[in-house]
Amino acid sequence: QLQNYIIQDYQTGIYINEVMAMNTSTITDEFGEYADWIEIYNSNDVAVNLEGLFLSDNSQTSDKWQFPDVTIPANDYLIIWADNDALSGILHANFGLKQEGEFIGIYNKDAIVPIDCFEYPALLPDVSYGRNPDGSANLQIMSVATPSASNDFVLLGDVDRNGMLQAYDASLTLRYSIGLIELDEFQITNADVDENGYVQSMDASLILQYVLGI
Repeated sequence: QLQNYIIQDYQTGIYINEVMAMNTSTITDEFGEYADWIEIYNSNDVAVNLEGLFLSDNSQTSDKWQFPDVTIPANDYLIIWADNDALSGILHANFGLKQEGEFIGIYNKDAIVPIDCFEYPALLPDVSYGRNPDGSANLQIMSVATPSASNDFVLLGDVDRNGMLQAYDASLTLRYSIGLIELDEFQITNADVDENGYVQSMDASLILQYVLGI
């Protein structure tokens, strides 16, 4: 009986890297139309063919849209248009993205085992959400959308990683500098505004000055 057992070849190193749920002016598809989009990132050092994998905005219907015969080069990106118009082309999914936020996942060929998935929050028009750096566990609202390009950027001062500099970021920085709270490594990097290797009250002051336009 064991000789009839098929061992599934599960894909790894593929990530949903960035999504935009209301694209009004950021990037157009091959028809010049603005559509919701999903950026897939291949973190592997070899090209990966995605044929047979699945993409879905519903964890209960994981086989919603199946990838065609398309290959992502090593350490590169692929845009899928989530415009609910699969007849427009092989890279157009049969679902759209909800602006108020929802689940998004990519699945292996069995449509059971997820390769990558997350839930994104409500997003403003032309604001994206994704992984920074590429393929990492750190998910955030992006200060700048980067379809088909790296998300590896640091918005100094954006300690809570919501894509904006606010007084709250200065508060977090000050409280960390005097030992009242802990920050993760990404927050610490963003809090070190003067890039001297330390998070100090001066960094909090610089953030606040920027927010107030001083």
